[in-house]
Amino acid sequence: MKKRIEKMIPTVLSLAIALFFGSFLFMAVGYNPVSVYSEIIYGAVGTHGAVLNSLVQATPLLFTGLAFVIAIRGGIANIGGEGQLYAGALGSVLAGIFLKDIPAYIHIPLSLLSGIVFAGCWGSLIAVLKVYFGAQEIITAIMLNYIMQYFVSFLVNYPLKEEGAISQTVEIADTAKLPLLSAQYQLSSGILLAVFIAVAMTFIYKKTLMGYEMSITGKCKAAARTAGINVDKTMIRTMFISGATAGLCGSVMILGSAYRLIDSFSSGYGFDGIAVASLANGSFMGVLLSGTFFGALRAGAMYVNRVAKIPYDFAIVIQALIIVLIATPYMWHVLGSKLKWKKKGEANYVR
Repeated sequence: MKKRIEKMIPTVLSLAIALFFGSFLFMAVGYNPVSVYSEIIYGAVGTHGAVLNSLVQATPLLFTGLAFVIAIRGGIANIGGEGQLYAGALGSVLAGIFLKDIPAYIHIPLSLLSGIVFAGCWGSLIAVLKVYFGAQEIITAIMLNYIMQYFVSFLVNYPLKEEGAISQTVEIADTAKLPLLSAQYQLSSGILLAVFIAVAMTFIYKKTLMGYEMSITGKCKAAARTAGINVDKTMIRTMFISGATAGLCGSVMILGSAYRLIDSFSSGYGFDGIAVASLANGSFMGVLLSGTFFGALRAGAMYVNRVAKIPYDFAIVIQALIIVLIATPYMWHVLGSKLKWKKKGEANYVR
Protein backbone atom coordinates (compact mmCIF):
# COMPACT_ATOMS: atom_id res chain seq x y z
CA MET A 1 0.00 0.00 0.00
CA LYS A 2 2.81 2.36 0.93
CA LYS A 3 4.59 1.70 -2.39
CA ARG A 4 1.40 2.49 -4.29
CA ILE A 5 1.06 5.79 -2.46
CA GLU A 6 4.70 6.67 -3.18
CA LYS A 7 4.17 5.86 -6.87
CA MET A 8 1.16 8.19 -6.96
CA ILE A 9 3.03 11.14 -5.44
CA PRO A 10 4.76 12.33 -8.67
CA THR A 11 1.45 12.08 -10.55
CA VAL A 12 -0.49 14.05 -7.94
CA LEU A 13 2.28 16.65 -7.68
CA SER A 14 2.43 16.96 -11.48
CA LEU A 15 -1.29 17.63 -11.57
CA ALA A 16 -1.10 20.19 -8.76
CA ILE A 17 1.91 21.99 -10.29
CA ALA A 18 0.23 22.08 -13.71
CA LEU A 19 -2.87 23.70 -12.21
CA PHE A 20 -0.63 26.10 -10.26
CA PHE A 21 1.24 27.25 -13.36
CA GLY A 22 -2.07 27.39 -15.18
CA SER A 23 -3.16 29.98 -12.63
CA PHE A 24 -0.28 32.25 -13.61
CA LEU A 25 -1.23 31.80 -17.24
CA PHE A 26 -4.80 32.90 -16.52
CA MET A 27 -3.56 35.92 -14.56
CA ALA A 28 -1.14 36.87 -17.34
CA VAL A 29 -4.02 37.30 -19.76
CA GLY A 30 -6.29 39.08 -17.28
CA TYR A 31 -8.46 36.29 -15.85
CA ASN A 32 -9.05 35.47 -12.20
CA PRO A 33 -7.77 31.88 -11.82
CA VAL A 34 -10.03 31.15 -8.84
CA SER A 35 -13.08 32.18 -10.83
CA VAL A 36 -11.94 30.28 -13.91
CA TYR A 37 -11.28 27.05 -12.02
CA SER A 38 -14.58 27.41 -10.16
CA GLU A 39 -16.43 27.75 -13.46
CA ILE A 40 -14.55 24.80 -14.94
CA ILE A 41 -15.52 22.63 -11.96
CA TYR A 42 -19.13 23.77 -12.23
CA GLY A 43 -19.15 23.10 -15.97
CA ALA A 44 -17.67 19.64 -15.38
CA VAL A 45 -19.63 18.32 -12.38
CA GLY A 46 -21.89 21.16 -11.22
CA THR A 47 -25.09 19.74 -12.67
CA HIS A 48 -26.45 16.39 -13.79
CA GLY A 49 -26.06 17.49 -17.40
CA ALA A 50 -22.49 18.61 -16.76
CA VAL A 51 -21.56 15.18 -15.39
CA LEU A 52 -23.08 13.47 -18.43
CA ASN A 53 -21.22 15.83 -20.77
CA SER A 54 -17.96 15.08 -18.93
CA LEU A 55 -18.55 11.36 -19.50
CA VAL A 56 -19.26 12.01 -23.18
CA GLN A 57 -15.94 13.86 -23.50
CA ALA A 58 -14.14 11.14 -21.53
CA THR A 59 -15.40 8.16 -23.56
CA PRO A 60 -12.94 8.34 -26.50
CA LEU A 61 -10.07 9.19 -24.15
CA LEU A 62 -10.65 6.02 -22.13
CA PHE A 63 -10.20 3.81 -25.19
CA THR A 64 -7.07 5.51 -26.52
CA GLY A 65 -5.58 5.73 -23.02
CA LEU A 66 -6.13 2.02 -22.49
CA ALA A 67 -4.64 1.28 -25.92
CA PHE A 68 -1.43 3.11 -25.05
CA VAL A 69 -1.12 1.41 -21.65
CA ILE A 70 -1.61 -2.05 -23.20
CA ALA A 71 1.19 -1.38 -25.68
CA ILE A 72 3.64 0.31 -23.34
CA ARG A 73 3.32 -2.46 -20.76
CA GLY A 74 4.11 -4.87 -23.57
CA GLY A 75 7.27 -2.95 -24.47
CA ILE A 76 5.99 -0.91 -27.44
CA ALA A 77 5.20 2.81 -27.57
CA ASN A 78 2.01 2.86 -29.62
CA ILE A 79 1.62 6.38 -30.93
CA GLY A 80 -0.39 5.07 -33.84
CA GLY A 81 -3.68 5.30 -31.97
CA GLU A 82 -5.00 7.98 -34.28
CA GLY A 83 -4.67 5.81 -37.37
CA GLN A 84 -6.04 2.80 -35.50
CA LEU A 85 -9.17 4.62 -34.39
CA TYR A 86 -9.76 5.64 -38.02
CA ALA A 87 -9.33 2.00 -39.03
CA GLY A 88 -11.83 0.93 -36.38
CA ALA A 89 -14.30 3.55 -37.51
CA LEU A 90 -13.93 2.43 -41.12
CA GLY A 91 -14.50 -1.23 -40.28
CA SER A 92 -17.57 -0.46 -38.19
CA VAL A 93 -19.15 1.92 -40.69
CA LEU A 94 -18.75 -0.59 -43.52
CA ALA A 95 -20.53 -3.23 -41.46
CA GLY A 96 -23.11 -0.68 -40.34
CA ILE A 97 -23.94 0.35 -43.90
CA PHE A 98 -23.62 -2.80 -45.99
CA LEU A 99 -24.96 -5.44 -43.60
CA LYS A 100 -28.72 -5.22 -43.88
CA ASP A 101 -31.86 -6.92 -42.61
CA ILE A 102 -30.31 -8.42 -39.50
CA PRO A 103 -31.42 -7.84 -35.89
CA ALA A 104 -29.63 -5.34 -33.69
CA TYR A 105 -28.31 -7.99 -31.30
CA ILE A 106 -26.34 -9.40 -34.22
CA HIS A 107 -25.65 -6.23 -36.18
CA ILE A 108 -24.09 -4.27 -33.31
CA PRO A 109 -21.58 -7.00 -32.29
CA LEU A 110 -20.66 -7.60 -35.94
CA SER A 111 -20.07 -3.88 -36.49
CA LEU A 112 -17.89 -3.69 -33.38
CA LEU A 113 -16.05 -6.85 -34.37
CA SER A 114 -15.39 -5.45 -37.85
CA GLY A 115 -13.81 -2.35 -36.28
CA ILE A 116 -11.76 -4.50 -33.90
CA VAL A 117 -10.37 -6.63 -36.73
CA PHE A 118 -9.58 -3.64 -38.98
CA ALA A 119 -7.85 -1.69 -36.21
CA GLY A 120 -6.15 -4.71 -34.64
CA CYS A 121 -4.57 -5.71 -37.95
CA TRP A 122 -3.54 -2.11 -38.61
CA GLY A 123 -1.95 -1.88 -35.16
CA SER A 124 -0.19 -5.23 -35.41
CA LEU A 125 1.43 -4.03 -38.63
CA ILE A 126 3.63 -1.78 -36.48
CA ALA A 127 4.92 -4.79 -34.56
CA VAL A 128 5.34 -6.88 -37.74
CA LEU A 129 7.52 -4.17 -39.28
CA LYS A 130 9.55 -3.95 -36.09
CA VAL A 131 9.98 -7.69 -35.57
CA TYR A 132 10.72 -8.80 -39.14
CA PHE A 133 12.29 -5.69 -40.69
CA GLY A 134 13.77 -3.84 -37.71
CA ALA A 135 11.66 -0.73 -38.38
CA GLN A 136 11.48 1.78 -35.54
CA GLU A 137 7.90 1.70 -34.21
CA ILE A 138 7.66 5.45 -33.60
CA ILE A 139 8.37 6.24 -37.26
CA THR A 140 6.13 3.52 -38.67
CA ALA A 141 3.28 4.44 -36.31
CA ILE A 142 3.38 8.07 -37.43
CA MET A 143 3.44 7.11 -41.10
CA LEU A 144 0.61 4.62 -40.66
CA ASN A 145 -1.44 7.34 -38.97
CA TYR A 146 -1.18 9.50 -42.08
CA ILE A 147 -1.85 6.61 -44.45
CA MET A 148 -5.09 5.58 -42.73
CA GLN A 149 -6.32 9.14 -42.23
CA TYR A 150 -5.80 10.02 -45.89
CA PHE A 151 -7.28 6.70 -47.02
CA VAL A 152 -10.44 7.35 -45.00
CA SER A 153 -10.53 10.92 -46.35
CA PHE A 154 -10.39 9.55 -49.90
CA LEU A 155 -13.20 7.07 -49.21
CA VAL A 156 -15.61 9.60 -47.68
CA ASN A 157 -14.95 12.09 -50.46
CA TYR A 158 -15.27 9.67 -53.38
CA PRO A 159 -16.43 6.00 -53.36
CA LEU A 160 -18.34 6.10 -50.04
CA LYS A 161 -19.50 9.72 -50.22
CA GLU A 162 -23.19 10.33 -49.63
CA GLU A 163 -24.81 11.89 -52.66
CA GLY A 164 -25.34 15.60 -52.17
CA ALA A 165 -23.34 15.68 -48.90
CA ILE A 166 -19.84 16.92 -48.11
CA SER A 167 -17.12 14.51 -47.01
CA GLN A 168 -19.23 11.92 -45.27
CA THR A 169 -20.84 8.52 -45.79
CA VAL A 170 -24.51 7.68 -45.62
CA GLU A 171 -25.95 6.94 -42.19
CA ILE A 172 -25.51 3.45 -40.77
CA ALA A 173 -28.53 1.20 -40.29
CA ASP A 174 -30.59 1.74 -37.15
CA THR A 175 -29.84 -1.84 -36.09
CA ALA A 176 -26.11 -0.99 -35.92
CA LYS A 177 -26.52 1.96 -33.56
CA LEU A 178 -25.33 1.53 -29.97
CA PRO A 179 -27.96 2.06 -27.25
CA LEU A 180 -27.75 5.45 -25.56
CA LEU A 181 -27.46 5.92 -21.82
CA SER A 182 -28.61 9.51 -22.30
CA ALA A 183 -30.22 10.55 -25.58
CA GLN A 184 -30.12 14.25 -24.68
CA TYR A 185 -26.34 14.30 -24.25
CA GLN A 186 -25.53 11.52 -26.74
CA LEU A 187 -23.85 9.40 -24.04
CA SER A 188 -23.58 5.97 -25.61
CA SER A 189 -23.27 2.63 -23.88
CA GLY A 190 -19.79 2.43 -25.39
CA ILE A 191 -18.36 3.89 -22.18
CA LEU A 192 -19.35 0.66 -20.42
CA LEU A 193 -17.23 -1.22 -22.94
CA ALA A 194 -14.21 0.90 -21.94
CA VAL A 195 -14.78 0.03 -18.28
CA PHE A 196 -15.04 -3.66 -19.20
CA ILE A 197 -11.74 -3.52 -21.11
CA ALA A 198 -9.96 -1.87 -18.16
CA VAL A 199 -11.20 -4.57 -15.78
CA ALA A 200 -10.49 -7.37 -18.27
CA MET A 201 -6.94 -6.19 -19.01
CA THR A 202 -6.19 -5.87 -15.30
CA PHE A 203 -7.29 -9.48 -14.84
CA ILE A 204 -5.37 -10.68 -17.92
CA TYR A 205 -2.10 -9.06 -16.82
CA LYS A 206 -2.38 -10.31 -13.25
CA LYS A 207 -3.93 -13.75 -13.62
CA THR A 208 -3.27 -15.24 -17.07
CA LEU A 209 -0.32 -16.72 -18.93
CA MET A 210 -0.89 -14.37 -21.85
CA GLY A 211 -0.69 -11.36 -19.55
CA TYR A 212 2.45 -12.75 -17.91
CA GLU A 213 4.12 -13.15 -21.30
CA MET A 214 3.15 -9.64 -22.37
CA SER A 215 4.39 -8.17 -19.08
CA ILE A 216 7.74 -9.98 -19.07
CA THR A 217 8.33 -9.11 -22.72
CA GLY A 218 7.67 -5.47 -21.93
CA LYS A 219 10.05 -5.45 -18.97
CA CYS A 220 12.95 -7.40 -20.45
CA LYS A 221 12.94 -9.16 -23.80
CA ALA A 222 16.13 -11.09 -22.98
CA ALA A 223 14.56 -12.48 -19.81
CA ALA A 224 11.40 -13.34 -21.75
CA ARG A 225 13.41 -15.32 -24.32
CA THR A 226 15.28 -17.09 -21.53
CA ALA A 227 11.93 -18.08 -20.02
CA GLY A 228 10.91 -19.63 -23.35
CA ILE A 229 8.49 -16.91 -24.40
CA ASN A 230 8.07 -16.25 -28.11
CA VAL A 231 8.86 -12.53 -27.93
CA ASP A 232 8.06 -11.75 -31.56
CA LYS A 233 4.65 -13.40 -31.39
CA THR A 234 3.92 -11.69 -28.07
CA MET A 235 4.77 -8.23 -29.43
CA ILE A 236 2.51 -8.73 -32.45
CA ARG A 237 -0.30 -9.98 -30.23
CA THR A 238 0.16 -7.03 -27.88
CA MET A 239 -0.09 -4.55 -30.73
CA PHE A 240 -3.17 -6.29 -32.11
CA ILE A 241 -4.93 -5.89 -28.76
CA SER A 242 -3.70 -2.30 -28.40
CA GLY A 243 -4.76 -1.38 -31.93
CA ALA A 244 -8.14 -3.05 -31.49
CA THR A 245 -8.73 -1.06 -28.29
CA ALA A 246 -7.86 2.21 -30.03
CA GLY A 247 -10.08 1.14 -32.93
CA LEU A 248 -13.01 0.74 -30.55
CA CYS A 249 -12.70 4.47 -29.91
CA GLY A 250 -13.54 5.11 -33.56
CA SER A 251 -16.18 2.38 -33.61
CA VAL A 252 -17.99 3.76 -30.56
CA MET A 253 -17.87 7.29 -31.95
CA ILE A 254 -19.46 6.11 -35.21
CA LEU A 255 -21.97 3.63 -33.81
CA GLY A 256 -22.80 5.66 -30.71
CA SER A 257 -23.08 9.27 -31.83
CA ALA A 258 -22.01 10.28 -35.37
CA TYR A 259 -23.79 7.36 -37.11
CA ARG A 260 -21.70 7.95 -40.22
CA LEU A 261 -18.03 8.30 -41.11
CA ILE A 262 -17.01 11.94 -41.50
CA ASP A 263 -13.73 13.30 -42.81
CA SER A 264 -11.38 14.34 -39.97
CA PHE A 265 -13.91 13.30 -37.31
CA SER A 266 -11.20 12.86 -34.65
CA SER A 267 -9.71 15.87 -32.91
CA GLY A 268 -6.53 13.97 -32.07
CA TYR A 269 -7.91 11.47 -29.58
CA GLY A 270 -5.18 8.99 -30.48
CA PHE A 271 -2.52 11.38 -29.19
CA ASP A 272 -4.62 12.55 -26.24
CA GLY A 273 -4.62 8.94 -25.07
CA ILE A 274 -0.90 9.30 -24.37
CA ALA A 275 -1.68 12.06 -21.88
CA VAL A 276 -4.37 9.93 -20.26
CA ALA A 277 -2.00 6.96 -19.96
CA SER A 278 0.76 9.17 -18.55
CA LEU A 279 -1.46 10.54 -15.80
CA ALA A 280 -2.66 7.00 -15.07
CA ASN A 281 0.97 5.94 -14.51
CA GLY A 282 0.51 2.83 -16.63
CA SER A 283 -2.49 1.52 -14.66
CA PHE A 284 -5.56 0.19 -16.48
CA MET A 285 -7.89 1.21 -13.68
CA GLY A 286 -6.00 4.48 -13.40
CA VAL A 287 -6.95 5.23 -17.01
CA LEU A 288 -10.60 5.28 -15.94
CA LEU A 289 -9.76 8.03 -13.44
CA SER A 290 -7.38 10.04 -15.61
CA GLY A 291 -9.60 9.75 -18.69
CA THR A 292 -12.58 10.95 -16.69
CA PHE A 293 -10.49 13.82 -15.32
CA PHE A 294 -9.43 14.98 -18.78
CA GLY A 295 -12.99 14.55 -20.01
CA ALA A 296 -14.23 16.71 -17.14
CA LEU A 297 -11.52 19.28 -17.88
CA ARG A 298 -12.67 19.47 -21.49
CA ALA A 299 -16.33 19.69 -20.56
CA GLY A 300 -15.58 22.43 -18.02
CA ALA A 301 -13.45 24.33 -20.54
CA MET A 302 -16.25 24.14 -23.10
CA TYR A 303 -18.66 25.56 -20.52
CA VAL A 304 -16.29 28.39 -19.59
CA ASN A 305 -15.74 29.17 -23.25
CA ARG A 306 -19.49 29.36 -23.76
CA VAL A 307 -20.41 31.50 -20.74
CA ALA A 308 -17.26 33.58 -20.19
CA LYS A 309 -15.67 33.50 -23.67
CA ILE A 310 -12.42 32.13 -22.22
CA PRO A 311 -10.58 30.21 -24.97
CA TYR A 312 -10.95 26.44 -24.85
CA ASP A 313 -7.24 26.18 -25.68
CA PHE A 314 -6.39 26.84 -22.03
CA ALA A 315 -7.55 23.30 -21.23
CA ILE A 316 -5.14 21.95 -23.85
CA VAL A 317 -2.32 24.01 -22.31
CA ILE A 318 -3.02 22.58 -18.85
CA GLN A 319 -3.10 19.08 -20.34
CA ALA A 320 0.27 19.73 -22.00
CA LEU A 321 1.74 20.98 -18.71
CA ILE A 322 0.65 17.75 -16.99
CA ILE A 323 2.33 15.66 -19.68
CA VAL A 324 5.56 17.65 -19.52
CA LEU A 325 5.75 17.36 -15.74
CA ILE A 326 4.97 13.65 -15.70
CA ALA A 327 7.47 13.06 -18.51
CA THR A 328 10.36 14.48 -16.48
CA PRO A 329 11.27 11.56 -14.21
CA TYR A 330 14.69 13.05 -13.47
CA MET A 331 13.05 15.97 -11.68
CA TRP A 332 11.06 13.59 -9.47
CA HIS A 333 14.18 11.49 -8.91
CA VAL A 334 16.02 14.56 -7.62
CA LEU A 335 13.13 15.57 -5.39
CA GLY A 336 12.77 12.01 -4.14
CA SER A 337 16.47 11.81 -3.28
CA LYS A 338 16.06 14.86 -1.06
CA LEU A 339 13.14 13.42 0.84
CA LYS A 340 13.63 10.21 2.79
CA TRP A 341 10.40 8.44 3.61
CA LYS A 342 10.12 7.18 7.16
CA LYS A 343 10.85 3.49 7.52
CA LYS A 344 10.11 1.22 10.41
CA GLY A 345 12.51 1.90 13.24
CA GLU A 346 14.02 4.96 11.54
CA ALA A 347 13.49 8.68 11.97
CA ASN A 348 12.07 10.68 9.12
CA TYR A 349 14.49 13.34 7.98
CA VAL A 350 15.30 15.62 5.08
CA ARG A 351 18.85 15.65 3.84
